Amino acid sequence: MVCALISGDAALFEDLATVRDRLVSEPQSISGPVQHAAATLAFFERVFGLKVIHRYGLEDASFDAMVGSATRMRLRAWNVGLRKCEPYFGVIDYGLPPGSQQSLRARSRPPHRGLLGATLRVRDAGEVARAAGVAAVRTVVPGFGEARVATVQGPNGAWYQAVESLR
Repeated sequence: MVCALISGDAALFEDLATVRDRLVSEPQSISGPVQHAAATLAFFERVFGLKVIHRYGLEDASFDAMVGSATRMRLRAWNVGLRKCEPYFGVIDYGLPPGSQQSLRARSRPPHRGLLGATLRVRDAGEVARAAGVAAVRTVVPGFGEARVATVQGPNGAWYQAVESLR
């Protein structure tokens, strides 16, 4: 897990965080590398209704050196969510030539570390299930109580659990 502590002009954080009166704000994002950004972005919009709220890029030899890449990277990233001041997903494409990356997707399950997925609180898990072509089930989810849940795998290999609280 990588955590970044960012500081700067207070005005910068007006639309990035809701907790601004303490040393550290709420978590802002969970990010993961993808090999097919367009498919992942389309998945988030189609299944969860999440849109691109911010995009950025980075091309710098110092970043290449920091991550240990012998190949020049052309990083492109999209933050996907409802608003910049609420937690969102970061979709990252390192911009490496085809075939130069090794996928760890098959190992993306416990006990290995890495992006396994996320739980999203939703208003209607049935709607998410229909959009993803899966079934929603009723169950008890720790922290939510009785709930309807739809579990879907994104094109990036991560699993997402949509939870609709029924209490």
